[in-house]
Amino acid sequence: MITRLGFAAALAASVLLVSACASEPGTVPGAPLSTEPPETIVEEYPLEAAWLDDGRLFAVVTWGSSTCVPLVEDVTAEGQNVTVTFAEEEEARACTADYAPRASLAGLPEGVDPTEDVVITLVDPLSTELTPRVELDGQDELRGRGGESTEFEPSAGWFDDQGLVLLTWGSSSCPPVVEGIDEGRTPRPSPSSPKTACARWTWPPPDLARLRAGPR
Repeated sequence: MITRLGFAAALAASVLLVSACASEPGTVPGAPLSTEPPETIVEEYPLEAAWLDDGRLFAVVTWGSSTCVPLVEDVTAEGQNVTVTFAEEEEARACTADYAPRASLAGLPEGVDPTEDVVITLVDPLSTELTPRVELDGQDELRGRGGESTEFEPSAGWFDDQGLVLLTWGSSSCPPVVEGIDEGRTPRPSPSSPKTACARWTWPPPDLARLRAGPR
């Protein structure tokens, strides 16, 4: 059976990626992520993924211009195999010439179980000759299910040993700025998540961020 889940452009807004390697020598908390691409099923197209919102959402992490984050146009599923399709890029869109990880937000389709492994296939209009795939490991502690509505709570997920995706809700024009990351600190430690990190925001002020709600 194939299930489909469509998204408005606002829900496909990018989420934050930060580095959490404060315990490693020579690194600075909150420093930009390494531009070294991870190992994936298709090595020519670096691809990673992370669970968010208790398994109701997930982030697709790609590498490219930090100012041109891909938007998710469609998500389909057949069993535990999920296909994510990026929207066409605007021709007149100006992008910086850097190479950084970007996170694109997507909802888990109905019928997909986040406690089981999920194989994600990416369809990118800019890379039609490649079919990148990545396996997102299932996590027993995830209580959400595919197709469920979000509870609009902040969440975070690891996409490798040093990469962290952060999802917050608030004004779409005032995304938070990460001041630093303290690895191993968390207000509510979880026995099932031995690796933790505490992020410190510097912007926006709480009152300003509450003016309009949306993912960022």
